[in-house]
Amino acid sequence: MPLRSLNSTRGRITPKQPFISRKREMAGKKWGRSGEKLGKSERRILEAVSSNPEITIAELSERIGIGTTAIENNIKKLKKKGFLERVGSRKEGQWKLNK
Repeated sequence: MPLRSLNSTRGRITPKQPFISRKREMAGKKWGRSGEKLGKSERRILEAVSSNPEITIAELSERIGIGTTAIENNIKKLKKKGFLERVGSRKEGQWKLNK
């Protein structure tokens, strides 16, 4: 191994972990006919909503394993991209997939 790919900590030399870019990780992961790239959480939200349109943000948070604020931010992105919209009231409405 070349010297620059090693870390030296307290007299021990350990190999560095390779850097994996987020773009590479998401390559080829597309949703819908538009072929737009979505993040892992965005895809999981769309899958959950497609199976249960009346799902709440709290239920999405539990099911996906991220916080409610992160769910809200991802929903905002999905609405902006045109993938998701809310039909009806906040309390008794449901989600509608557009693409």
